[in-house]
Amino acid sequence: MRTLRVGVHSHSNRLLVSLISLTFVTALVASLIAFGLARTRLASEHAVQLKTAESAVSSLLSAEQNRINSQLVLFSERPTLQTLLQAQQAAELELYIQDFRSQSNLDFLAIYRAEGTLLASNGRLNSYNVTSGQGFLLQDGRPLLATQQVIQMPGSDIPLGTAVAGIWLEEPFLKRIASVTGSQLELKPSTAVLNRQDTTLPLTNSTGQITLYVALTLPHADAAMAQELLWPLSLSTAVLTLLGTLVSLLLVQYQTASLQKLTAAAAQIGQGNSAAPLPLVAEPSEMRLLATALHRLQAQLITAQQQLEARQMEPGSLPKWGSSDRMTAPGFHFDGTRLEVQRHGHEPVRLTPLEARLLEILMRHPGQVMSSEVLITAVWGSDGGDRTMLKQLIYRLRSKITPDAAAPDHIETIPGVGYAFKN
Repeated sequence: MRTLRVGVHSHSNRLLVSLISLTFVTALVASLIAFGLARTRLASEHAVQLKTAESAVSSLLSAEQNRINSQLVLFSERPTLQTLLQAQQAAELELYIQDFRSQSNLDFLAIYRAEGTLLASNGRLNSYNVTSGQGFLLQDGRPLLATQQVIQMPGSDIPLGTAVAGIWLEEPFLKRIASVTGSQLELKPSTAVLNRQDTTLPLTNSTGQITLYVALTLPHADAAMAQELLWPLSLSTAVLTLLGTLVSLLLVQYQTASLQKLTAAAAQIGQGNSAAPLPLVAEPSEMRLLATALHRLQAQLITAQQQLEARQMEPGSLPKWGSSDRMTAPGFHFDGTRLEVQRHGHEPVRLTPLEARLLEILMRHPGQVMSSEVLITAVWGSDGGDRTMLKQLIYRLRSKITPDAAAPDHIETIPGVGYAFKN
C-alpha cells in the first residue's frame, strides 16, 4: 500500500509538472507569435514615420532654399546696391551687406565682381568661388546652402556682379529642423560609406550632383520598440502560466481524487479493516474497474473471515459468525446462537439465517459505511444476491429490530453507497 500511495503522488506530481510545462510552452509560443506580429506592426509604423520625417525634412530644406533665393532677389534689385556696385565702393557695400544680412537671418552675404572676384562680404565666405555653383555644397569641409543672383545694370542686361547668400548647415540649423520633424539628422558627405539600414536623403547642387546626404533616425526607436513589446510579452506569459497552473491544479485534483480515496481505502483493508468504506466511482473507466476490484476483494475478505469463524463452531450448532453469542445495541439484544432479536419489553423475534448474518455484520462494524456489494457478497456469497434482495432483507430486518419500519433507528441508508449501523 505504501508503494501504491507513493505511486499516486508521483503520478500526480508528474501530471501537474507536465500540465504546467505545457501551459508555459503554449503561453510562451503564443506570446512570441504576438511579439512577432506586434514587432512587424511597429516596424511598419516606424517605416511610415521615417518616410514622413524624410518628406518633412525635404520640404523644410526646399522652403529654406526658396526663402534664401527670394531674399537674394530682393537684395539684388535694390537701387542703392546697384549704385554702390557701379561705383565699386567696397567699404560702403560691406556696411550695406551687414545691415541687410542682420535683417534677413542669413549666415553669409557677399558681392562678387562680374569677372568673379570678391568685392565685399560679411567676412564669412572668403574662400567661396562663384564657379562652385549653388545649392547644397561642401565648403572647406563645412556643409552650406547657397544661392546666387546676377546683379544687372539698371535698364540693361549688362552684369555688374553676382550676389551670393546662404546659411551654414550646422548643428543649430539641424536642431531646428529636427525639433520640427521629430527626428535626428546627420549630414554626411557624398563620399561617406552609408549604412544600408540608414534612411538617407540625397542633397544636390545646381548641376544635379549629389554633394551631401542627410541620415535620418527616430530617437530611441529601437529601445522604445523593445520596451513597448517586452512588458506585454512578459505580462501575458506570466498571466497565462498562472492561469494554466491553477487550472492544472484543479484538473489534477479532480483526476486523482477518486484514486486517492481508493488508495486510502485499500490501505485500511491492507491493515485488516475489512469493512473500510469504498467510494463508488463512475468515471474514468480505469478508476471504476479498480473500485470494482476492491469491492470484490473486500467482500471476499469478509467472507473468508466469516468462514474461518464458522469452522471454529462446535459440531451440530447453528452457524456462528461472531466471537460471542449475544450482542447488544440500544433498544434490543441479538442472540446469534438462537437467531433471535429481542426488543426491550417485548418477546423475542425469530430471524432467518440471512437476516441474522446481515445484522451481525452490521453490528460488528458500528458507524462504518458498508457498500451494498460488500454486504451482498458477505450474506449470499460471491455467486448470489443482488441489490433488490438486499433492500428486501434490510426492510424485513428493520421491521424486527425497530418499532417503526418507516423510520428506522439503527440501520441507516447511505444513498449511492450502502448502509451503516448506528448504536
